[in-house]
Order: sequence, then structure tokens, then C-alpha cells
Amino acid sequence: MALTAPAVVAEEIYDRAKEVKDFNDSKLGVKGLLDSGITSIPRFFIHPPESLPSSTPTNKLASNGEIPTIDLSAINTDHRSFIVDRIKEASCTWGFFQVINQPRRSIRYTQPQTHCMGMDHVDSDKIPEILRSGLFELDQHIERLGETLMEIWLGLEKDRLKKMACLGRRHLPDHYNPHYPEPNRTMGTECHTDPSVFTALLQDQIGRLQVNHGEHWVDVKRMYGALVLNIGDVIQ
Repeated sequence: MALTAPAVVAEEIYDRAKEVKDFNDSKLGVKGLLDSGITSIPRFFIHPPESLPSSTPTNKLASNGEIPTIDLSAINTDHRSFIVDRIKEASCTWGFFQVINQPRRSIRYTQPQTHCMGMDHVDSDKIPEILRSGLFELDQHIERLGETLMEIWLGLEKDRLKKMACLGRRHLPDHYNPHYPEPNRTMGTECHTDPSVFTALLQDQIGRLQVNHGEHWVDVKRMYGALVLNIGDVIQ
């Protein structure tokens, strides 16, 4: 469940801002709500009817569209120019693409006491141990990928941003999507763009991401080991 814009859920007027604040102040989170045994979802989670998936077939969902998939295994070889052209084309025509086989550098990883993600420093002890090393490794992976893509989008030579110390912070959110009551009233998140430079999404085993291309919505097929890249508002 994701917080949504105000929706018409009943004739009476209610204080949505207060309900959201009370929910945030409770520190329960979605898991806490489910553990409490709720049988209906809070009103601020309900999506407007027009944003919900329709059970009626529509020509707005493309049946054969597919975002480009780009293999990065040869990005540091003589084939770099070909891969760069593919990334530029996908960025301009789709704004989305998947990347696979990003070269891995040998990294001696030392877990820091705090790790910078977004605007805050995260105390590593507050991250469950089972997730800790994998989460920090993913963050390093995204940093290297972002470095490569920014050089391509800005037309810079390899390692230029690193030499200029222009690699900024990353924001690494995790989405919790459990089974919940009334899924037909709050399916996923609403249509949106990302107010960022770019987003790298690691889909779960279910997927279900859709992207807008022209007048159609296209299902993004989950590909094992792939990252979905979304050109954010800043680059656009």
C-alpha cells in the first residue's frame, strides 16, 4: 500500500492530513496495521477510481511493447560506442530500459559504522544483519552504474565524474508489499514520474511495473538480475 492523493471515498468530508499524521506518529507502519487484524484499509490509502486497474480490456495497454534491454558486459571494451548509442536511443525514445551483465569490479568491502543514503546517515546496526551486506553491496553497484550512465548522458569521457568528485548521494528505499484487505481499492502506486536524476529498480519475483510509452502502457517483464532504469525529471 502507498499513500495516495486525496480520493473521494464517501460523501462526508474528513481530515485526511490529520489521519495521515496520526498514522505516521503511531509508528505502526503497514505491517503494524496488518498485525492488528484490520479488515478494511484506512481511507488515505484508497486510490481514486480512475487510477485503478480496469477488469475491462483496453487499447491503452500495449500487448507487444517491450522496453529495451542493454547488455553492459562489453562497456569497457572496443564495443563501448555501440552500447553508448543504444543507451542514448533508449533514453530518448523510451526513458526506460533494463541493463544486464554490468561488469563487476573487485571490491574489498569494509562495512562502515554509518552509510550515507539520501539526506541521512544510516546506522548499519539498525539494518537487519541478514540484509546488511547485500544492501551495501547493492548501493555500491548502483553508484558504479550511475557513474557510467551519467558520463554517457552528459557526453563525458570515462571516469571524468570520479576525477571531478561529482558523484553524489543515493536514496535507497525498499518497498513492502504484503497481502492486505481490499486490494481492488489500492493496487500499487498511482501514475507518477520520479523527481530524481534517475531511478534504478530491482524488481521482485512478481514485477508488475508498467511504463507509459506514447499513448500506451507497457508491462515491464521481470528479468532475473536486471535493473530497470528510469530517466528522472532532472535529466528530462
